[in-house]
Amino acid sequence: MKTSEFDKNFDEGDDIQNVLDLSKAKRNPWKEPSTTAKFSAEETAIVEYAESDSAVSIDNVENEKNATRKLHTLK
Repeated sequence: MKTSEFDKNFDEGDDIQNVLDLSKAKRNPWKEPSTTAKFSAEETAIVEYAESDSAVSIDNVENEKNATRKLHTLK
């Protein structure tokens, strides 16, 4: 099968598995690199609050942070 015919069949959504030689196919021998992200407790709380039902917008989160800071300075 010529490449142009293969491309045409693929583009039209035809089944192309019967023309592929999968006997020599291999998976990647390496592992995907993992990524670790560390967030502060404040950042985690902001995300949890933003995902909660009580959150309306990110402005609410910022306002609540500012109010909490003011409350702590008054103590």
